[in-house]
Formats: sequence, structure tokens, C-alpha cells
Amino acid sequence: MWRDKQGFTLIEVLATVAIVGLLLSAMYSFVIMSNKMYRSGSDKNDLHYDLRIASERITREVRFAKSLELLDSWNPADAEPGYRYIYFDEVNNVVVFVNGEGEQLFSGNFISGLVFKLDGNTLNFKLEAAKRTFTYKLESSVLLLNLKEQDLISLDHPVTAVRFTTP
Repeated sequence: MWRDKQGFTLIEVLATVAIVGLLLSAMYSFVIMSNKMYRSGSDKNDLHYDLRIASERITREVRFAKSLELLDSWNPADAEPGYRYIYFDEVNNVVVFVNGEGEQLFSGNFISGLVFKLDGNTLNFKLEAAKRTFTYKLESSVLLLNLKEQDLISLDHPVTAVRFTTP
């Protein structure tokens, strides 16, 4: 008889393989779930960042405007010297600032909408951003410190472009 030989029985090997397989599948599920959560958090962060930066830049530019006009429709080729413009580029999904030096992007390409509306001497704007399954909206307003209500050219409906001058 060969009783003094050491080794593993088939049952022991199969039990070990089954246990290792269960541990590996649990670890794989954990890695997949962690990756999904990271991507989801990253998407939300991208949207919040784009909305916040665009809002801050719009506010900074128009707060001290000495004239402001809402534009029904506007083409960058129609830019007039001496004016500054902020508009939503629907093709590239970005907020664009135009001045005498050229165009500057105020956002990344997650912005899916921008509308302006005047209420007295307050400029209200709504930004919307979307990425994959997430959509966020930001509504803000800017008190136009250098303008009175009679100095403003307003429209009765929201628009996606504004023209203004600064001191």
C-alpha cells in the first residue's frame, strides 16, 4: 500500500478551486462596482465644474456692463467692434465669450443649454449640462450695477445671446 505518500485528493482540489473561484468572482464584482461609481462621480463632477465656471465667468463679465442687449439670434460673424458678446454655441455645446481679441470658451463641451432673460436691471440666466445619463441645471442672476432699467434693451422671451459694453 502507498499510504505514506503525501498529496491532495480530487475532492480537496475541487473544493479549493471552487473557493478560489468564489473569491475571484466577488473581487471582480467589487472592482466593476467601484469603476462604475468612479465614472458616475467623475461625470457629476465634470457637469458641476462646467456649470460653475460658466456661471462665474458670465457673472464676472456682465456685472459692470454699461449697456446690455438681449439678442434674438446672433452669428459670430456679425460681431461689431466695441461690443462684447456671450452666446451658446449649439453645435459644439459650449458657452462662448467674444470681444475685440477674439473668442474664448467659457465652458467645456457638456453645456446643453443657456438662456438669458432680463427682469428690471437683473440679468437672469439658466445653464443646463448633460453627460451620459446625468443632467443638471443651474439658475442664477446678476444685478447689473451700472445700468438702470430704462438703459436696457429687453425681449419678452428668453434668448441665447447677449451683447454688452463695459467701462
